Amino acid sequence: MSSWRLDVLQRLEEARLVSEIQKSSPYLRLDFSSLARNPVELKAALGTMAAALGVKKVLRRSQGQWESFLDALIAENKDTPYHNWWHACDVTQFLFVMLHYSKLEKVLCPVRLTALFLAAVCQDVSHDGRSNAFHISEQSVHAVQYMNQSPLEQHHANTAQRIMKETSLLAGLETTEQEQVLQLVHSAIIRTDMTMHGTILAELEAMGRHPVILPITDSTAELLITVLLKAAELSFVARPTSVAELWNARVYAEFYAEGDADKAAGRVTVPLYDRELNSIPHSSCNFVANCALPLLQPPFTLLKGLEEQGAGIDASFLEEVVQHAKRNLQRLQAEVVASTNGP
Repeated sequence: MSSWRLDVLQRLEEARLVSEIQKSSPYLRLDFSSLARNPVELKAALGTMAAALGVKKVLRRSQGQWESFLDALIAENKDTPYHNWWHACDVTQFLFVMLHYSKLEKVLCPVRLTALFLAAVCQDVSHDGRSNAFHISEQSVHAVQYMNQSPLEQHHANTAQRIMKETSLLAGLETTEQEQVLQLVHSAIIRTDMTMHGTILAELEAMGRHPVILPITDSTAELLITVLLKAAELSFVARPTSVAELWNARVYAEFYAEGDADKAAGRVTVPLYDRELNSIPHSSCNFVANCALPLLQPPFTLLKGLEEQGAGIDASFLEEVVQHAKRNLQRLQAEVVASTNGP
């Protein structure tokens, strides 16, 4: 192909990307709330985000095929207070913002970026609003099927794979690329199990002892995908207060419903899930301080290291996210003090 034709094609592609990013601008905000949108609006939003990131270009699927995939996901999601379609869209939008502002396409190839986006959309598909501990206590179908090993996450990961295959979402990829996407999505979803939290933090700490070598290795890419998805999953703690409080209320609605079910079954209730014993300000403080912040900080540190190596990465957005979470923690701490001191 002649150089002038290549130049024209390049300019057309650049114009297309600018257009897609302009369309996605309403979704590049931390104060985005999926709860304020209906499923049809959210489907359109996800399509815009996927186009802006180049995911649709990688998949090479028609609009109808893409929507069939989303419709199948929506049909699998349950009517639960927190782990539902709105949560999936919330997680995906936060991931989209991280990817956009951090310029992670500089270190994650298009196929890996696509896998990460799909993992976010699918990460809690078919969640029933109960925890792994509840499923194991009940010896539910999932607990028995997966021998008490991350039953929910395995169910989400396998349901995601089934839907991607049934809707032929990956049919436009080469066979090796299909296998790579399926493996990355499966691994990322499995590692959202909170029992793996400590292991992942240890891996990040070990990685932090040595500079990341460019281009990044497969193992580094997988760890980066894992921590970005986990950070997005906990991202509501870094949203503005008005949005964060809505999600926090939904989290405890699910917790307390599980606690009520445990009591009805005659089991000892975990204090966090006991509406009569738990203090939401206290437990929310503990969650942000001991779970969310320790997971939000390492991705920033990792991206900062890549930025300093001249990889074209911008770590400033994640720094802003960490500061937002710290401000929300301070607000919760003030609520704890107020509730302790009384009126």
